[in-house]
Amino acid sequence: IYAAPGTYPVTLIVFSGLGCSDTITLNHEVFPIPTAIFSADTVCFGNPTNFDATASIGPPTTYFWDFGDGNTDNTNNPTPVHLYATADTFTVTLIAGFGTTGCSDTTNLDVIVRETPVAAFVADTICLNNPTTFTDQSVNNFPNQWTWDFGDGNGSNQQSPTNLYTSASTFNVQLVVENTFCCIDSVTNPLVVEPL
Repeated sequence: IYAAPGTYPVTLIVFSGLGCSDTITLNHEVFPIPTAIFSADTVCFGNPTNFDATASIGPPTTYFWDFGDGNTDNTNNPTPVHLYATADTFTVTLIAGFGTTGCSDTTNLDVIVRETPVAAFVADTICLNNPTTFTDQSVNNFPNQWTWDFGDGNGSNQQSPTNLYTSASTFNVQLVVENTFCCIDSVTNPLVVEPL
Protein backbone atom coordinates (compact mmCIF):
# COMPACT_ATOMS: atom_id res chain seq x y z
CA ILE A 1 0.00 0.00 0.00
CA TYR A 2 1.46 3.31 -1.06
CA ALA A 3 1.36 6.06 1.52
CA ALA A 4 1.15 8.91 -0.98
CA PRO A 5 0.29 9.44 -4.63
CA GLY A 6 3.13 9.71 -7.11
CA THR A 7 5.18 7.78 -9.65
CA TYR A 8 7.11 4.85 -8.24
CA PRO A 9 9.69 2.66 -10.04
CA VAL A 10 8.75 -0.99 -9.63
CA THR A 11 11.47 -3.56 -10.29
CA LEU A 12 10.88 -7.23 -11.03
CA ILE A 13 13.82 -9.67 -10.94
CA VAL A 14 13.27 -13.23 -12.10
CA PHE A 15 15.67 -16.13 -11.66
CA SER A 16 15.94 -19.40 -13.50
CA GLY A 17 16.83 -22.66 -11.89
CA LEU A 18 20.31 -22.32 -13.41
CA GLY A 19 21.05 -19.06 -11.64
CA CYS A 20 20.29 -16.86 -14.61
CA SER A 21 18.25 -13.70 -13.98
CA ASP A 22 16.56 -10.85 -15.74
CA THR A 23 15.39 -7.49 -14.46
CA ILE A 24 12.75 -5.07 -15.61
CA THR A 25 11.76 -1.74 -14.08
CA LEU A 26 8.55 0.07 -14.90
CA ASN A 27 7.13 3.26 -13.48
CA HIS A 28 3.91 2.73 -11.55
CA GLU A 29 1.64 5.72 -11.02
CA VAL A 30 -0.42 5.94 -7.84
CA PHE A 31 -3.31 8.35 -8.27
CA PRO A 32 -4.72 10.48 -5.45
CA ILE A 33 -8.20 9.88 -4.11
CA PRO A 34 -10.58 12.65 -3.08
CA THR A 35 -12.09 13.02 0.37
CA ALA A 36 -15.89 13.01 0.28
CA ILE A 37 -17.45 15.46 2.74
CA PHE A 38 -21.00 16.78 2.80
CA SER A 39 -23.55 18.48 5.00
CA ALA A 40 -27.35 18.62 4.87
CA ASP A 41 -30.20 20.60 6.37
CA THR A 42 -32.50 19.21 9.02
CA VAL A 43 -35.92 20.20 7.68
CA CYS A 44 -39.60 19.96 8.42
CA PHE A 45 -41.62 17.58 6.27
CA GLY A 46 -42.78 19.24 3.07
CA ASN A 47 -39.60 21.32 2.72
CA PRO A 48 -36.71 20.30 0.44
CA THR A 49 -33.40 19.16 1.91
CA ASN A 50 -30.30 20.98 0.65
CA PHE A 51 -27.07 19.01 0.35
CA ASP A 52 -23.60 20.57 0.05
CA ALA A 53 -20.46 18.63 -0.87
CA THR A 54 -18.35 21.62 -1.91
CA ALA A 55 -16.09 21.03 1.14
CA SER A 56 -14.92 17.73 -0.37
CA ILE A 57 -11.14 17.67 -0.83
CA GLY A 58 -9.65 17.17 -4.27
CA PRO A 59 -11.82 18.64 -5.48
CA PRO A 60 -13.80 15.72 -6.94
CA THR A 61 -15.24 15.91 -10.44
CA THR A 62 -17.95 13.26 -10.06
CA TYR A 63 -20.69 13.03 -7.44
CA PHE A 64 -23.13 10.17 -6.98
CA TRP A 65 -25.83 10.57 -4.34
CA ASP A 66 -28.04 7.91 -2.77
CA PHE A 67 -30.66 9.78 -0.70
CA GLY A 68 -31.62 6.73 1.35
CA ASP A 69 -35.24 6.63 0.20
CA GLY A 70 -34.78 4.76 -3.07
CA ASN A 71 -33.86 7.89 -5.04
CA THR A 72 -30.43 8.74 -6.46
CA ASP A 73 -28.70 11.57 -8.32
CA ASN A 74 -25.90 10.85 -10.80
CA THR A 75 -25.74 14.30 -12.45
CA ASN A 76 -22.38 15.12 -10.77
CA ASN A 77 -24.02 17.90 -8.80
CA PRO A 78 -22.18 18.81 -5.56
CA THR A 79 -25.20 20.73 -4.21
CA PRO A 80 -28.39 18.79 -5.01
CA VAL A 81 -31.81 19.44 -3.50
CA HIS A 82 -34.12 16.56 -2.61
CA LEU A 83 -37.73 16.46 -1.39
CA TYR A 84 -38.54 13.47 0.83
CA ALA A 85 -42.00 11.90 0.64
CA THR A 86 -42.13 11.05 4.36
CA ALA A 87 -40.75 12.29 7.67
CA ASP A 88 -37.97 10.01 8.92
CA THR A 89 -34.22 9.62 9.34
CA PHE A 90 -32.46 8.70 6.09
CA THR A 91 -28.91 7.40 5.65
CA VAL A 92 -27.52 9.34 2.69
CA THR A 93 -24.46 8.09 0.79
CA LEU A 94 -22.12 10.25 -1.31
CA ILE A 95 -19.53 8.74 -3.65
CA ALA A 96 -17.16 11.48 -4.83
CA GLY A 97 -14.49 10.71 -7.39
CA PHE A 98 -12.10 11.76 -10.11
CA GLY A 99 -13.57 11.05 -13.53
CA THR A 100 -10.21 10.63 -15.26
CA THR A 101 -8.83 7.97 -12.93
CA GLY A 102 -11.93 6.41 -11.37
CA CYS A 103 -10.54 6.87 -7.87
CA SER A 104 -13.31 7.66 -5.39
CA ASP A 105 -14.24 8.02 -1.73
CA THR A 106 -17.52 7.21 0.01
CA THR A 107 -19.13 8.79 3.05
CA ASN A 108 -22.50 8.48 4.82
CA LEU A 109 -24.61 10.87 6.86
CA ASP A 110 -27.95 10.48 8.64
CA VAL A 111 -30.35 13.17 7.45
CA ILE A 112 -33.45 14.05 9.47
CA VAL A 113 -36.81 15.14 8.12
CA ARG A 114 -38.98 16.27 11.04
CA GLU A 115 -42.69 15.56 11.14
CA THR A 116 -44.85 18.64 10.61
CA PRO A 117 -48.05 19.13 12.59
CA VAL A 118 -51.35 19.32 10.71
CA ALA A 119 -53.44 22.24 11.91
CA ALA A 120 -57.16 21.67 12.44
CA PHE A 121 -59.91 23.08 14.63
CA VAL A 122 -63.66 23.17 15.20
CA ALA A 123 -65.91 25.83 16.71
CA ASP A 124 -69.07 25.37 18.75
CA THR A 125 -72.40 27.21 18.27
CA ILE A 126 -71.65 30.65 16.88
CA CYS A 127 -74.11 33.35 17.92
CA LEU A 128 -73.73 37.10 18.22
CA ASN A 129 -72.58 38.32 21.65
CA ASN A 130 -72.15 34.75 22.92
CA PRO A 131 -68.70 33.27 23.55
CA THR A 132 -67.53 30.96 20.77
CA THR A 133 -65.23 28.15 21.85
CA PHE A 134 -62.55 26.96 19.43
CA THR A 135 -61.21 23.43 19.94
CA ASP A 136 -57.76 22.58 18.62
CA GLN A 137 -57.77 19.27 16.73
CA SER A 138 -54.25 19.47 15.30
CA VAL A 139 -52.39 16.19 14.88
CA ASN A 140 -48.85 14.89 14.26
CA ASN A 141 -45.96 15.43 16.63
CA PHE A 142 -47.90 17.29 19.32
CA PRO A 143 -47.93 21.04 18.62
CA ASN A 144 -46.89 23.12 21.62
CA GLN A 145 -47.59 26.61 20.28
CA TRP A 146 -50.88 27.97 18.96
CA THR A 147 -51.51 31.32 17.31
CA TRP A 148 -55.14 32.23 16.64
CA ASP A 149 -56.48 35.06 14.51
CA PHE A 150 -60.26 35.24 14.95
CA GLY A 151 -60.72 37.55 11.98
CA ASP A 152 -62.25 40.36 14.02
CA GLY A 153 -59.01 41.92 15.30
CA ASN A 154 -58.76 39.55 18.27
CA GLY A 155 -56.39 36.64 18.75
CA SER A 156 -55.09 34.15 21.29
CA ASN A 157 -52.15 31.87 22.09
CA GLN A 158 -54.19 29.36 24.05
CA GLN A 159 -54.70 25.87 22.70
CA SER A 160 -58.50 25.97 22.75
CA PRO A 161 -59.62 29.56 23.39
CA THR A 162 -62.93 31.44 23.28
CA ASN A 163 -63.84 34.65 21.46
CA LEU A 164 -66.84 36.97 21.72
CA TYR A 165 -68.04 38.26 18.36
CA THR A 166 -69.92 41.59 18.61
CA SER A 167 -71.11 41.80 15.00
CA ALA A 168 -72.83 39.36 12.69
CA SER A 169 -70.67 38.53 9.66
CA THR A 170 -68.39 35.92 8.13
CA PHE A 171 -64.93 35.88 9.68
CA ASN A 172 -61.85 34.05 8.38
CA VAL A 173 -60.36 32.31 11.41
CA GLN A 174 -56.73 31.21 11.16
CA LEU A 175 -54.86 28.78 13.41
CA VAL A 176 -51.06 28.47 13.18
CA VAL A 177 -49.51 25.56 15.11
CA GLU A 178 -45.85 24.89 15.82
CA ASN A 179 -44.08 21.91 17.40
CA THR A 180 -40.86 21.62 19.40
CA PHE A 181 -38.83 21.35 16.18
CA CYS A 182 -40.22 24.71 14.92
CA CYS A 183 -42.22 22.92 12.21
CA ILE A 184 -45.31 24.98 11.36
CA ASP A 185 -48.67 24.43 9.72
CA SER A 186 -51.73 26.64 9.40
CA VAL A 187 -55.39 26.39 8.50
CA THR A 188 -57.97 29.08 7.77
CA ASN A 189 -61.71 28.41 7.97
CA PRO A 190 -64.62 30.78 7.38
CA LEU A 191 -66.82 31.31 10.43
CA VAL A 192 -70.37 32.63 10.11
CA VAL A 193 -71.62 34.57 13.14
CA GLU A 194 -75.40 34.60 13.09
CA PRO A 195 -77.46 37.50 14.42
CA LEU A 196 -79.67 36.89 17.42
